[in-house]
Amino acid sequence: MTRSGSFGVKLLTLSIFLLASLIVQASDLQSPLTEEEWQLARMVNDYREENGLSAVIVTNSLTKVARAHVTDLNAHHPDTETFGTGDCNRHSWSSHGDWTAVCYTGSAQASQMWNKPREITESYNGNGYEIAYWNSQGATPSSAMNDWMSSTAHSDTILQRGIFAGTVWQAMGVAIDGNYAVVWFGKDPDPAGPVPTTDTSEAEAAYAGLTLTARKEEYARGETVEFVLRKATPGSASLEEAYYEIEKEVDGEWRAYFKASPDNWRFKTPIIEFGGVAKGIQWDQRQRGDPENVASRGGYRIKFYAPEAFDGSLTAEFAIV
Repeated sequence: MTRSGSFGVKLLTLSIFLLASLIVQASDLQSPLTEEEWQLARMVNDYREENGLSAVIVTNSLTKVARAHVTDLNAHHPDTETFGTGDCNRHSWSSHGDWTAVCYTGSAQASQMWNKPREITESYNGNGYEIAYWNSQGATPSSAMNDWMSSTAHSDTILQRGIFAGTVWQAMGVAIDGNYAVVWFGKDPDPAGPVPTTDTSEAEAAYAGLTLTARKEEYARGETVEFVLRKATPGSASLEEAYYEIEKEVDGEWRAYFKASPDNWRFKTPIIEFGGVAKGIQWDQRQRGDPENVASRGGYRIKFYAPEAFDGSLTAEFAIV
């Protein structure tokens, strides 16, 4: 075989390998995180940042594992007395999936948990380390996070302490649904890359942990409309360059009505803290200071933008009657 022929064979082999790698990774690609999953990921990373650690990227392969486990836990309950000895905990897996079933009772089964990314994904070859939560009333991001922060073992996992001292998490997977929430951590980067960004502004705002509500559903003509902005998750958010717009509903569509730009309206304190005092936003219906020029009756909404905190907008609806 000539040298050029040998090179051609090597190039073809490399091309096939790369194509196979792309196909393998594509099988692990996930849909964008739900609003609750974004909230949970943000809470975990806020907790890390409060303790001097960097945020961990939410990745496709480990999120695939997390979602598979939450689905299995909700559907088959391998963590209850109906499976194994009755001593199985929330790291257990049923026999109803393309993985090895395990009744997790302690460290003796640790390797069976660590191996799940290799069993479930085509891309991730490293170990996976899980924290899991259950609530009979339904799991929420805040209830899961509060439980983990109050547990030394779970807190150590998130903050790379205790048995994980010296570890640096390079990837993270999250899932929350029904009665369960789980987070998976990995020491190795995820070849399948980060989970794609959601395209809903509500989820982006939830990721920042901010909520906006109208103080009342209805206001009289000429009455100052009041809104309440809160930080619903641990951490802080910057309100630098924040602004809002008022829209009116006309023929079933929202149309621009008023805008308060960063140049003519801003918060006195540009940071909102979790657990602190909620911030108020007031909109004077009187346009350009004219007491006779007040908003007409109908449905309205505010769109609040804080570009330093999140992409998109928070919205709250109200009516003038």
